Amino acid sequence: MANRFLEMGYPVDLIVASPSKRAWTTAKGFAKALNVPSGRLLDDERFYHASTSKLVEVISGIDDRVNSLMIFGHNPGLTSLIGKLSDFNLYNLPTCAICGIEFPFESWKEIQNHQGEKFYYDFPKSRA
Repeated sequence: MANRFLEMGYPVDLIVASPSKRAWTTAKGFAKALNVPSGRLLDDERFYHASTSKLVEVISGIDDRVNSLMIFGHNPGLTSLIGKLSDFNLYNLPTCAICGIEFPFESWKEIQNHQGEKFYYDFPKSRA
């Protein structure tokens, strides 16, 4: 999945992941494939089985110098987060799926009150 995302050419400034073994291992693999420096790969205990509201709270605190953020976490929080933050109605985010959302504002704080638009969606079995 990381290689498929890499082919699209989207930049990633920061990766934040749950410290759970699977999420963290996957995040490290993506960071390597996407050439994200190790200092731009963070684990955050708050992502571990976080609710949608907790995820929004954490993301809204991201430094505004970060233009593109990639997160790794758990369902059902991530599926609900996509619905809250975008126009994309998704029943269930598959394991290792990627959903890109673009926001029409400059500050991460704005995600608390506004939606963005889905610009990318892919999952492992989409090309089976």
